[in-house]
Amino acid sequence: MAYLGRLFHAAALDRLVLASGAVPRDYLVLAGSAIAKAQRRQNAKLVGVQDVNQAAGDAAQVKLQELEDDMAADVASATRTISGLKVVRDFCLEETSFTYFLVSYRDKEDNPHLYSVITDLLDVRMIHLIDAGVSDAHAAGRRSEVYMLDLSQFSGSRLKQGIQVLDFSGGKIVSRKTRTTDTAKTGNTPRQVIAILRAGPTFDLERLSALGSA
Repeated sequence: MAYLGRLFHAAALDRLVLASGAVPRDYLVLAGSAIAKAQRRQNAKLVGVQDVNQAAGDAAQVKLQELEDDMAADVASATRTISGLKVVRDFCLEETSFTYFLVSYRDKEDNPHLYSVITDLLDVRMIHLIDAGVSDAHAAGRRSEVYMLDLSQFSGSRLKQGIQVLDFSGGKIVSRKTRTTDTAKTGNTPRQVIAILRAGPTFDLERLSALGSA
């Protein structure tokens, strides 16, 4: 960690964890790309958060290009995944202003064909699983999965005012509103982390029904 501190700002290392979805391979690829971007900045001494954001954006373009290339082999599946990303992104950024969302176990079990769009987006790393089982605060026995939109879909020039985002700071989950003076909420305890995740909107899988079957 001391060695990494000679290359990266502490906040940039936290952002790398978030941007990579804690996937080691993605972490290393993004770290290398972020270093290259920092080297092109005049008088840059350390890799910063914006370097990581830009690296994540470039990585997303590669992922989407790979999906488009896959259309030659399976047009229906690739098109469905790209369309699914648009539905999820619009839900997060245009409708609810949250970059993370919940999918209930019951909805998942009742609509496995629609849930497969979520797993496809997870496979191509355009969304990331944050928690596999958050309990409902008001209904015993009900649980939900929590997902986060890939950083590339809302960072940099795409970042809108008042979007509730998950961040990672000093090893702790943080929820904050972008470009506001609102106080951020830090998950200092497991209970506080759960409260942060529970606050996310629930994504109804029925929203994906118009995409058809892969």
